[in-house]
Amino acid sequence: MLKEKPEDFYVKEIMDLKLDKNGNYTYFLLKKKNWNTMDAINKISERLHINTKRFGFAGFKDKRAITEQYVSVYKIEENRLKGLKIKDIEIKIIGKGREKIRLGDLKGNEFIIRLKNKKIKNKLNWIVNYYGEQRFGTETYNLGRGVLKGNLPDRERRLLLLYVNSVQSYIWNKTVERYLEERFPKKKPENIKIPLVGYGSIIENEKLKEIIDKIMGEEGIIISDFRIKDHPELSLRGNERNLIVNVKNFKSKIDGNDTILSFELPKGSYATIVIEQLVSQ
Repeated sequence: MLKEKPEDFYVKEIMDLKLDKNGNYTYFLLKKKNWNTMDAINKISERLHINTKRFGFAGFKDKRAITEQYVSVYKIEENRLKGLKIKDIEIKIIGKGREKIRLGDLKGNEFIIRLKNKKIKNKLNWIVNYYGEQRFGTETYNLGRGVLKGNLPDRERRLLLLYVNSVQSYIWNKTVERYLEERFPKKKPENIKIPLVGYGSIIENEKLKEIIDKIMGEEGIIISDFRIKDHPELSLRGNERNLIVNVKNFKSKIDGNDTILSFELPKGSYATIVIEQLVSQ
């Protein structure tokens, strides 16, 4: 039903870039198909004969999709980027700036999705803000637990942080699932912030603390695991995440046997969750 081919799933970042012609960073829009973000950056850096650390981007985008995301690269002239010819990758120069683009810098994403052999006429204004399963697939989650226990695979640092985040995300999803089952089994929940556990987490809500403690016990994880002393850059202090987010500019239209959806989500929210909650209505 979803992502039979890359053209069925389109996503473009929403971002405010501060341009400055005297900046050391060149900003470009990376449009790609059948490439995940890291592989695309690796290929571009290989062609330019530079280190991948000179690139910055705001989020990881899927391989099996058409995606557009903003990228910064340090001290590379525009004509070098324009001259690159890589299959299924397009580069559009935006301009220069003084700041590197970093993970999380985007405001949100806009999506256009084709649901094959599915006719949906329902509207959707909000979703429970679950992480998509792609955030913590079994392999990613297991690697993340390994990192928390001191077993660091020899990989790109940004991927190691993604692995640790996957454990945090898994615990959050499980927490929300059990919280809703107990408190709001058949109605829209109140919009509160649910803890993203880390080594600095202080959980004041007794019900949430009880649920989180039980889940972490089941997974063999303790709060202090999120402080990785030998690699502090991979440590997670903890944060909070909205239980509910709004789905903006939601539109749907029937195209033959398919439904084409378009909508916007804030950063960190997943289009796959929109589809799951829309189909389950």
